[in-house]
Amino acid sequence: MPTLDDRHVDAIDAAIGMTARTEEFSIAFLSQVCAQEGFEFVRWNQDYQAVDGDIKFRETDLRVQLKSTVQDRFWNDEFSFSLQKEWLVKWSESKIPVILVLVVLNSPDGKWATHAADSTSFPARGYWKRVDEFARKHVDMSAQSKSVRFSISDRITSDSVTIWHKVAMSPFGGRV
Repeated sequence: MPTLDDRHVDAIDAAIGMTARTEEFSIAFLSQVCAQEGFEFVRWNQDYQAVDGDIKFRETDLRVQLKSTVQDRFWNDEFSFSLQKEWLVKWSESKIPVILVLVVLNSPDGKWATHAADSTSFPARGYWKRVDEFARKHVDMSAQSKSVRFSISDRITSDSVTIWHKVAMSPFGGRV
């Protein structure tokens, strides 16, 4: 399978490469999930802290690192995803909870939208894990990366934003 940026991109699509396209899609995916529940995902201008943005709850924010892929091996019910040591160090220092959201697109040709007469759909799945606590447990390792395991129970569902709110409130005793 060719890498993302080696795939053919039509001239009309050539403004950004495939990697940037998947990144933009992951932002749109998370923004839609949050908007549906009445919250906002705000993207940071720079990714200095291994964080791409915040989910804005009324009481506090939840930090989010977004990742995206079209690799077939992630279109399964269970898989591992490699985390760089640099990310772990930054997440372990955060006093605000951090989640990793991984958006997996199932489209080898890079054309993600299916436009039907009554709807538009996207072959995408979202997964998430809280990573600040995970990072604190693994930051002292000697390896340059650590894998985190995802399963079907980590899929983003209609309950995810409610759970994320509880995660965001956890440093404050979980009270709303």
